[in-house]
Amino acid sequence: MIKLVVHKDAYELGIRNPIACLIKNIAVAPELCHTLTEDVQDMMNFVQKYPERILARAEVQGFSTLLKKLGYPDQTPAGKRLFESFQRRGFKSYNNIVDSYNVASVLFGSGLGLHDAVNIIDDIHIYCAEGNESIKPLFTENSQEITKGDLIYAFGGNALAWLGKKDVDSEDYKVTYDTRHLLLIALGNENTSVEYNRDACLTAIRLMRKSCPKIYSRFIQTIVK
Repeated sequence: MIKLVVHKDAYELGIRNPIACLIKNIAVAPELCHTLTEDVQDMMNFVQKYPERILARAEVQGFSTLLKKLGYPDQTPAGKRLFESFQRRGFKSYNNIVDSYNVASVLFGSGLGLHDAVNIIDDIHIYCAEGNESIKPLFTENSQEITKGDLIYAFGGNALAWLGKKDVDSEDYKVTYDTRHLLLIALGNENTSVEYNRDACLTAIRLMRKSCPKIYSRFIQTIVK
């Protein structure tokens, strides 16, 4: 069984209660976005009227603390960056799956990770990069070297995401129209409980189920190494 393994260096930075979930039987389709119309509208109303009810949470501010510990005090966390983008420009729709993930990310102020999981067959490790790892960021063609000491999660030597100097997911495991299996990860921080990270994932899954009623999901075991 695949596990989520938190290494000591990541744990000491504040990765304490990460949650990972495997999701099957999805269908990625922009024509199914209408299933989320009310949820998107409710989320946008909340973002416009009561932004501090999300941004002021200790759980959300904890992501800024995590980036400071990594040495990037001026870096805006992914969840807050997405929140502020929707606040300024309105909601940008992609497809039923990515939209579900984005709504959950904003409501919890968390930068969730979403990846095609069809080829993920080994334990997923969260650790500080040793300096010999690389990743091909989303929507790019060339790999980049990951800065030593930055956070990474990977399986079998394959980087899925990089957090630090850059905050990017891997192009090689992006969600496409052919995706049928997903890996959803809530890394969290030292202020997020197991319940908070699990609820963020469950919210995304609940929204996905509106267009994919036959999806199956299961949380994988998290261990500290």
